[in-house]
Amino acid sequence: WAATYEANGLTDFYLPSRFELLMCYLAAPQLFKKEGYYWSSSQSSRNGAWCQAFVYGSSYGSGKGNALRARPVRTIQL
Repeated sequence: WAATYEANGLTDFYLPSRFELLMCYLAAPQLFKKEGYYWSSSQSSRNGAWCQAFVYGSSYGSGKGNALRARPVRTIQL
């Protein structure tokens, strides 16, 4: 889904890793809803990926078939 996301004519989005997701939240918490979990691209198992909740600061591995939030990101060259 994130690889096909398009915004403002930009198409180079991807699903962030567990660490990138946390760094994005720390840099711009207003862009994230506090309730619910967000997917990361970091695998927790063969059929699972790490998810992050920002209201409690917890993360856990969830089955990839579950419906959770996602925040597409893109790399910005500095």
